[in-house]
Amino acid sequence: MTSAAELRQEMQEAFDMIHILEAEIDDLRKVADQKAAEARKIEHSSGDEQVRTAPEDAFRAFEPKYDVRPYVLPFGREYPMWNPRDVENAPFSGKSWLAGMTAIICSRTDEERSRPSRLIFTSSNGVPDEHDKIGQRFEARHDQTGKRLGDYRIDGLVIYSGEGEVLRIVGDVPNVKFHMNTYK
Repeated sequence: MTSAAELRQEMQEAFDMIHILEAEIDDLRKVADQKAAEARKIEHSSGDEQVRTAPEDAFRAFEPKYDVRPYVLPFGREYPMWNPRDVENAPFSGKSWLAGMTAIICSRTDEERSRPSRLIFTSSNGVPDEHDKIGQRFEARHDQTGKRLGDYRIDGLVIYSGEGEVLRIVGDVPNVKFHMNTYK
């Protein structure tokens, strides 16, 4: 028969083993996070090079289409308007948030506007797909309420590098502040 002292000793050894395994798991998580960061850096680097060297036509829609985008999330009045060229005062966590993003600059087409007025953030790695290229038209709908936000045309793109700097500006991107939105 096993004594209480022996059972407590075995229990302590089990707890000690758990602590050792938890420390090993923490170390493995750190390694995995580091590898993921290295992979993102490589992806951003290759995407940045693709953006730098792409011809201007690569950013324009080959055959512009009209679609409905029911997943536009306006940031609301609590977020001030922002100039996408101003990376030093970028929203949220600044340049780190802009890393690998694209600001899609849009003009409203169902109401008369003198210039583009809406910016939609999307993640990107390189030249955007056909869906987000200059010339595309769409009806924007709020992602949660389904409320119609208007008809828009993509007029320009601001593409940010893996470090959150402006990598390239293509199309009509006035040096002004825009209402911010994101795809959800």
